[in-house]
Amino acid sequence: MSQPHILTLKDVSFDKEQGSIDAYRGKHKHIIIPDNFDGIPVTEIWDYAFSEVEDLSEEFEEAPQNPIASVVIPNTVTEIGEGAFQRNALTEIVIPSSVTRIGYNAFAENALTSVDIPDSVVEIVEGAFRDNAIEQLTLGKSVSIIEDYAFANNAINKLNLPSSLSEIGNEAFANNAITQVLMSKNITYIGYDAFVGNPLIGRPIRQFGEKKPPRELTDEEWLEALGDL
Repeated sequence: MSQPHILTLKDVSFDKEQGSIDAYRGKHKHIIIPDNFDGIPVTEIWDYAFSEVEDLSEEFEEAPQNPIASVVIPNTVTEIGEGAFQRNALTEIVIPSSVTRIGYNAFAENALTSVDIPDSVVEIVEGAFRDNAIEQLTLGKSVSIIEDYAFANNAINKLNLPSSLSEIGNEAFANNAITQVLMSKNITYIGYDAFVGNPLIGRPIRQFGEKKPPRELTDEEWLEALGDL
């Protein structure tokens, strides 16, 4: 492996007000994201920042010209946006304990073989790790919701679900190699075909329960959201 390249402001588009990396312009395959640029902490990796997916038409999709093979994410990052690293060539990833949210398709279509979700993550969004080669999956103690297709099309064998988990979305673990699932009685909803395409031993796991309705924002949260517009 070539020496990892530490990103500079010449390599990225960086929003100093938000502390977010909005786009990657470099050609390096092995990269290290620094914890700051000019003293401003890197707190967010914006949607499709390290992916070419957004630039491809829906009718004609091809592999990225310069796929990223490895990346080091600093422990200042709290949010990884939609499709941030989608369709690259990542074989491993360390998600720092500072991260609280992993966006839609954030690491989809890579070559990850193992994933360790830190305790700081509460919700794993739709398709976040779909279409990889994940064999080993460790879920943090705070994960409460795993959305649709989150880990679909991987190679997970044994699955240990944390007691914090309450909802599993449609096809969340579809098409893996799961033979055994350890889950608590705290799960209140399992979506359709959540475990379809797995060689499960014992009784099949079927859809049951109802999803929790979205939580309404408080007056303070509404005011805060409006202030961001």
